[in-house]
Amino acid sequence: MIKSLITKLILSFLKPENKRAGNRPIKEILKLPIIFDVTSYLIQLRYVKRILDLSYFHNSSKYIKEVKDYNFSVTNNKLITRSRRAELYYQISSIIINNLSRKKILIIGPRNVQELYMAWLYGFEWKEITAIDLYSTHPKIKVMDMHNMTFKDESFDCVVMANTLAYADNTEKVIHEVSRVLKPKGIFSFGATFNPAPGVWKGSKIDGKNIYDFLKSAGMQICLHLPEEKITSRGLNQTTNNFSAQKIDLNEKLTDNFNL
Repeated sequence: MIKSLITKLILSFLKPENKRAGNRPIKEILKLPIIFDVTSYLIQLRYVKRILDLSYFHNSSKYIKEVKDYNFSVTNNKLITRSRRAELYYQISSIIINNLSRKKILIIGPRNVQELYMAWLYGFEWKEITAIDLYSTHPKIKVMDMHNMTFKDESFDCVVMANTLAYADNTEKVIHEVSRVLKPKGIFSFGATFNPAPGVWKGSKIDGKNIYDFLKSAGMQICLHLPEEKITSRGLNQTTNNFSAQKIDLNEKLTDNFNL
């Protein structure tokens, strides 16, 4: 028995078990307050001059143009993003998905490079990170409409969309597009704000139950749902429905096929 205990102690040093989200000590340090703020600031600062208003969607709807103009004005005014609210979706994805370094991720609507940096910190290799938005502030951010993505079917292992779904012209179509580009068992982590007040974006009028129905109709099962309430800058109540969903693999046979 003593020999067995000593052997296990030695193995704890020589061959430690990896935690599900992986062991990345340097990146864990970079996530710490102040260190993250400074490194994120410097990375964003490098690309400030690249904030370009690209007139790409010549045939886009009036609504999509309004979305683009609004978000570009926010990016142009802020220049540097300090908020870490998008981090939740990378935390969730890093726990659910194993071997992130070998996985391809698509980030929809990051505005600037900060979210790409977050994806890297949580385990995705830089070369496997792709992002799209209605304008490009970084070479890795492609100009593309989330309603009609040009990627091939089953291209990504993970899709992250912080709170971009609020700007959707057709929420159901966007969710089905995400499902199309996801590989079987791929993860979709996102936030969907709900605020029924007049004058808000179309996507914000879609409640959590409708989001759930859209996910199910797109062939996904729910891994997580976390609603959070806040008061907006306009003094209005708003719920953010945080979801993580997995695309069902139709070829996988489970002993128990229950899912949410």
